[in-house]
Amino acid sequence: MTNAVSDIEDSIINCAKELFIQRGYEKVDMKLISKKCNISTGTIYNYYPNKSKLFIRILEDSLEKTFLKLQTLIESEDNYKVDSCIKILYEGIEEKYVLNKELIKADLTNKSQSESNVEIEKNIINLIDRIFNDFSKDYTSSIECNCNIRLVETLLATIYTMIEAHPEEKEKNIEFLNQLILNLGYKKEVS
Repeated sequence: MTNAVSDIEDSIINCAKELFIQRGYEKVDMKLISKKCNISTGTIYNYYPNKSKLFIRILEDSLEKTFLKLQTLIESEDNYKVDSCIKILYEGIEEKYVLNKELIKADLTNKSQSESNVEIEKNIINLIDRIFNDFSKDYTSSIECNCNIRLVETLLATIYTMIEAHPEEKEKNIEFLNQLILNLGYKKEVS
């Protein structure tokens, strides 16, 4: 993909994302997106055949960015990976939160798009599991390892709940989650 094509697509995605967050899915149309990003409506339709495909692409981008950040964290020398992991997850979910609410309201999901998102989400869960394994007590049985997956799933659900219940308290929410993980016996840093 050339830089010009990539720039146009990025512009469409960024403008549409901003509009979906501000106005909601139902109040945004391709014409409004066109006006916002100063790109002809026809050009936008060349990239995305309809509004729902564009909306789903925005969600996929968000999931992919979270996945890449977690992948980079796994490969890094960061001694505080659990703290960093929680912050990456929180910010990723926070970014998608409004979009996910709009997705539910608009009921845009179809089987192939859902399968794609589920695969990305599974990869994210597996990466988080690897991070927690690095920082957990020595595990000797597969039953205990399965607890990590449940912890990750619980953590993700808790983040959604905290964003809903305490949207203005991001730092407190992240600190609470870090303390929760420490209280469960996970080490703060690699020894």
